Amino acid sequence: MRIFRIDPSFSFGNTTSGVPLGKKIMALEGIDCVISLLRSPDPILYQYLDYRRMPFPDSLNPKLVAQSVRIANTVVDVIQEQIKRHRVCHVYCVAGRNRSGLVAGIYLNRKGYSGADTIQRIRALNPKALTNTAFEQYLYGL
Repeated sequence: MRIFRIDPSFSFGNTTSGVPLGKKIMALEGIDCVISLLRSPDPILYQYLDYRRMPFPDSLNPKLVAQSVRIANTVVDVIQEQIKRHRVCHVYCVAGRNRSGLVAGIYLNRKGYSGADTIQRIRALNPKALTNTAFEQYLYGL
């Protein structure tokens, strides 16, 4: 499990490999709200944290990209609401690259960063992030 910290209230990363380890890391990081972008639930994590599933596809298909962007914006709405409640949020997908990278980019854009700056900042944390060119182009357009 990797955690890429955007700011004190938000991070993104990949799926938990070994739930006890994931739970321990999240506790050490102060994370109390977890949003999974995966279709399948993580039954152990949701017993201990505010756990939500908001899945969307990692696809280059234009219709699916539009759907993914809508859901990713909704995820950021949830993150911002949780942060207002003084929660620390973590969003994850399988590899911590595309879906969670898209969410992180939208989050940063809403904080005032340009599209290019969001991509640069995300890749500084995870050089393998945003290999989905459709997600990357969406963020560049912000």
